[in-house]
Amino acid sequence: MSFPDVTNYYLFAQVIASGSISAASRDLSLPKSTISRKMTQLEDEQGTRLFHRSRSGLKLTDVGREFLVHCERLVSAAESAQQVTQRLLDKPRGKVEVSAPYAISQSLLVQVLPEFMSLYPEVEIQLVVTNRPVNLVEEGIDVALR
Repeated sequence: MSFPDVTNYYLFAQVIASGSISAASRDLSLPKSTISRKMTQLEDEQGTRLFHRSRSGLKLTDVGREFLVHCERLVSAAESAQQVTQRLLDKPRGKVEVSAPYAISQSLLVQVLPEFMSLYPEVEIQLVVTNRPVNLVEEGIDVALR
């Protein structure tokens, strides 16, 4: 089973939205020849013409019109997925296991943790105070101060 090149689907939707391959080339800052080649490749993969090219612009075929609906949904879904991950990455959240010896926990962490927690309320700090060396992987420790 081969997977479709969804980049070509995006390019197809952009070509139609822009009104021409030349306009899409300008909008995307890509060479016109690259976009034209990708559109030919896409039509070859689909086994049919998706649009007719002329000096007056593009005219979608019936298949192209139906195909465009799905391409636009695909582009919209991809943009939504990207926004979700960006939103999650923009705002730190989750649990962080921190190991520190007693002296560091009393001298440094008591000063910085309250400010950190007010800056990042969605981050939960699990502080493990121990003077023994810890195995980060086996004990699930994210950060160890020594």
